[in-house]
Order: sequence, then structure tokens, then C-alpha cells
Amino acid sequence: MAGNSTDSSTEHNKNLDNDLPSPAHFRRMVELAGDVIYTTDRDGYFTYINPRVEALLNYKPEDMIGKNHLEFVAPTHRDRLKAFYREQFEQRIHETVTEFPAITNDSGEKWVEQIVILTIENDIPIGFQATVRDITPRKQAEVALHEERDLLRTLIDTIPDYIYVKDTAGRMLLNNVAHLCGLGVASQEEVFGKTAFDFYPQEIAQQFDAAEQKILQSGQAALHVEEQTEARWLSTSKVPLRNRQGEIYRIVGISRDITAYKRVEAELSKQLEQLTLLQRINRELMKTLNMEYVLEIAMDISLRLSHADVGFLGLVDDAGDMRVVKCVGDYPQSNRVPYTQSPEDIVSRVMRNRQPELVTDKTTQETYYSLIPNMRAQLALPLISQQRLLGVICLETHQPKYFTHQTVDFLHLVTGPIIVGIDNARLYALSQEQLAELKNLYAEVSRLEQLKSDMIRIAAHDLRNPIHVIRGYLSLLRKTIYDQLQPADQGRFDQIHTATERMEQIIADILSLQRIEQAAKGELVEQVNLTALIDEIVDEYRVQAEEKSLVLAHHLPDAALTVVGDAALLREAISNLVSNAIKYTPQNGHVIMRLKQSTSVAVFEVKDTGYGIPDEMQGKLFQPFYRAITDDTANIEGTGLGLHLVKNIIERHQGNIIFNSVYGEGSIFGFVLPLATE
Repeated sequence: MAGNSTDSSTEHNKNLDNDLPSPAHFRRMVELAGDVIYTTDRDGYFTYINPRVEALLNYKPEDMIGKNHLEFVAPTHRDRLKAFYREQFEQRIHETVTEFPAITNDSGEKWVEQIVILTIENDIPIGFQATVRDITPRKQAEVALHEERDLLRTLIDTIPDYIYVKDTAGRMLLNNVAHLCGLGVASQEEVFGKTAFDFYPQEIAQQFDAAEQKILQSGQAALHVEEQTEARWLSTSKVPLRNRQGEIYRIVGISRDITAYKRVEAELSKQLEQLTLLQRINRELMKTLNMEYVLEIAMDISLRLSHADVGFLGLVDDAGDMRVVKCVGDYPQSNRVPYTQSPEDIVSRVMRNRQPELVTDKTTQETYYSLIPNMRAQLALPLISQQRLLGVICLETHQPKYFTHQTVDFLHLVTGPIIVGIDNARLYALSQEQLAELKNLYAEVSRLEQLKSDMIRIAAHDLRNPIHVIRGYLSLLRKTIYDQLQPADQGRFDQIHTATERMEQIIADILSLQRIEQAAKGELVEQVNLTALIDEIVDEYRVQAEEKSLVLAHHLPDAALTVVGDAALLREAISNLVSNAIKYTPQNGHVIMRLKQSTSVAVFEVKDTGYGIPDEMQGKLFQPFYRAITDDTANIEGTGLGLHLVKNIIERHQGNIIFNSVYGEGSIFGFVLPLATE
């Protein structure tokens, strides 16, 4: 069996030898190969090259046999290839692969990949055999890809936003120029493989890492998230990148520096807070005209906003001396504040220069002067209204350099409403004093008028009795002896009688108030055109009505209605009625005036949709100094004299007052005057 086995093996090998291709068959296969195949001697000269070279380089094989292979390599790569293959021969490297551009017959270039195998005989390299494949499309694609990558990199590096790529461990793989600058480094090598913990404080780096871990866990992008570093504010968007298997393997981040925006936003927010605060301060100060309350608010606001420990508010009196009117701290309550004693201290300078002053630390200011021990910093602001110094606010603190110029600027802004509040309170106090004086004067005049009337009435009464006696005796004498008298004596008798009658008439006129009023009316001789007068007055009040969005209308007759009277007094009466209607009618209301003739009189009415007057107040409405004050009208200023004057004027012109009011609906005021006769 062994012999049989050996015979079988020998037979099998013999069959295999018979199946091997012949050399001619091998040559045929090489010539039909899809790649260029060639051989060279040890110096690199072609000894064989298959026909495929014509399709690749447009050379016929016979044109290349005997030539050195480097002649067909682009000049820029010849030295590299020469050194490359010398090393292969010297090191006896069996097989190498390299790429280079080959020169075509039309002087063009094609990129090829060349596989070179050493040809060795008797352990000595005698040449090499190579396979060459056209890789021009691939190289073109690689070049295009590199160009696109370079373009993308250029675009990324020119973008001012921070752009970076991290792996899932937070290590940096790619950073654009802006991000490198933001990290304080000059090159990619300085950040490659590093994390946020290498560039940021622990707390900030942990926040960044937590945000990225959340993205890895959720698979969702985080867009426009505001992040704060030590020196910057960033608006950051981070997006996960997935590989072909759908797994997240990178995180791309884009951060925009919004520090300037945040500063502007903070400044706008600060200004909005300041404006809101100023509105509240202004609203609070406008609530009252009480000077004590205004000063208390001013002092409280100044201390709160500056965080001062102590302070005072001084007002300048008519003599130019400043007196403490409100303070927090143990300031002496003398008539004059001692700050005026030194011409160079801070408050004196403020009063003189009318500009805010600041001492941040008394140790650096020789002219610092304080009445409170242990104070280190001080600021003072003038209160100026219409070029007039009202006073000074002075604030102090025990903390040096606690007050800043920003503190002074903001407080200087706040003093605006304070100045208005103090001015209004002063004017109100002055008006109240003047009103009180006017009331006292009116009461005194009324008392004197009453005294005068009483004296006249008493005197007239005392005169009437003897005159009646004289007249009685004159009548008796006329009946008994008048005819017996001489003509001259009769004349004297008649004169006595006439004088007695005149004295009786004078006494009657004095005793009759109506007669006195009629005497006053008897002096009114001016022809007054009510139609034209009312038209003028409406025009005068049109702007005032428009400011309250009121409908101001008037209906006048075509013909002029004329009365006898005093045009100035009638203008005052009509103006009072129109002004009151506008004053006591809320926004978007109506004020309608109407003048008409009714037989021999002129009727004028002012109808409004105002607040109206409660029934219980209507009886006293025309009394001097009486005002019908309700919740709606409490804040409307008035003296209470207007309607009283209107009534007196109309009655002087032999007219009557028209009045009707429904509380909550409106009122009608007016008058009736007799028309002038032909």
C-alpha cells in the first residue's frame, strides 16, 4: 500500500506539472493585465513593459524600453523616488508601495500607485518588477477634499465665534483661532487632548462638563445657553455628532462672546431700575404737600440709596443761612449748621460752587469736617431750583472709599424729585399762609363793613326822628303862618322844607341795601355783546380742554345779544363758570355752553359731565370760601371764592344765577341777565 501510495503521489505531481501555464501563457496574461507591469535592471532602466502603459501614459512599450524609469516621474518627485528605491535596494526591502505623479506623452501628469518587488538572483538584487495603477481620480478627490477642508478651516478660523470639537470625554480635538485666543494659547497643539479643567476654575469647568454630559445622555442639542466664565459671558450652542452606527462620538460647540451685550443689558437694567425708583420717589413726593413729610422722605431715600450711616438735610433761609431741618445721627439741632464756619470744607464748597462734592477718605482730605465721630467718607449735593439754592444734603459713612462717583451721580439724579417736592411744599405752605391771611382780612373787612352798616343804620335812625319832628312843625307852620310871611321869608321856608325832604331821601337810601346796589348798578352804562364775549372766552379755554381730552362746544345765536354792564366783570364771571366746568370734569368728558334769548332776557348755561355736587352741599355752594369737597375732587385746588364772586357780579347786573347738579352725572351753572333796551 505504501508503494501504491507513492505511485499515486508521483502521478498527482506529474499531473500538476502538466497543468501549469507555459511561459507564453504567463506572458499573455501579463500583457492583458489591467495594470501596467514592468521590469528594470538594477539601475532602473526598463527591460520589459506591458502594452497597458499606452493607455496610462500614451507611450508605446518599445518607446520606453532601455530608458530609466525616473524619466517618467514628475521632476518634483524624482529625488524622493530615487532615494526611496536606493534605500529599498540597500536594505533589500522585498516590497514597497508609493505614490507619485507620472509624466504622460502629452506632457501631462497622472497620479499612480506603484508596487515594487525586488528581483534577486543568487542572493543579489539584479533589478525590480513593478505594478503601476492609475489613482488620478482618487488623488483628484483627495485634493478636492483637502481644498474643501482648507476652505472650511479658513472659514472657521475667520469666524469670531468660538468653534471647537470635543470627544465624549471632554477632550479638545479641534479649535478655531478665536477659541484658541479665548483660551489664551497660540496653537492647536497646546490644547489638543486637554479639557475645560485645564483652562477654567474648578466650578466653571464642572458646569461645562455637566452640560456636556447631559447632551451625551439625552442626545439632544443645547442651543443658545448663556455661560459665564471669569472674564466673559458666552452664548453657547452644543450639538452631538453621531458615527455611522448612530453612536455619539463627538460634541461640536459654538460660543459667541456676549460680554458687551450683557454689559449693555446690565446698564439698561440698572437705568430701568433707576427710572422706576425715580417714578416711585416722584409719585410718593407728589402725594403730599406737607413739608415735614417731604423732608422725611428725602432723608430716608438719600440714606437708603447711598447706604450712608448718618446724614442731614439743610435748607437755606431768606438770609442765606443754612439750617438743619432733618437729620439721622447725633447732629446738633442749632439754628445754623457749623459747616458754614469753614469756607473750605465740603459743604461750604457745595453751597458756594453749587456742584456735588465727594471725599472718599478723610485721611487724604485736609478740609474734611464732620460733627459725627469716626466718620471716614462724606458726600454733599446741592438742591437747586431755578438757579436758587434751596439747601444741601450731606451724607457720611465710617467706611473709607465706600462712596463712589456713581453714588454721587445717582443721588444727584434723585435730588430732582426731592427739589420739586420741597418747592411744592414751600409754595403750598406760602399759599396756605396767604390764604389764611386773606381769610383773616376778609373777616376783618366783613366785620368793619358790618360795623360801618350798623353805625350808618344807628346814625340814620337817630337822624330820622328829629327830621320827622322838623318836618311836622314845618307842615304845621305852612298851614298857620305861611300865608302871612313876606315873600322873602316864604322862600327861606321853602328852602328849609326842600332840605328836609332831601335829608329824608338820603337816609332812606342809606338804610336800603337794595338802593345801594341799585346805585352801584346805575353806574353800569357799557353796552356788552355777550355773543362775542363768550366766543372769545371759549377760544381762551380750548387748549386747557384739549389737554384733558374734553369736548368743548358752544352754541350761540346768530344775532348779537347785548346787555348793559361791565365787560371785565362779566368776562370774569363767565370765565369762572367755564374754568370750573373744565376743572371738575374728568378726562374725555363734555363741556357744552349755550346762549339764547328768552323774551327780554339773555340766558347763558354751562353744562358739563363732571363729578356733580352732593345734595347736602348745594345749599352752601355760593358762600365765600366754601368748597364742595368729595373723594373725586379732593385733589383739585380752589379757594372757594369763585362762585361767590360770580353770584355778586350777576346780581350787580340785575341778573339771577342758574344752578342744577346731580352728583355723579354733572352740573349746570349759568345766569339770566336783562337785555339792553333800544
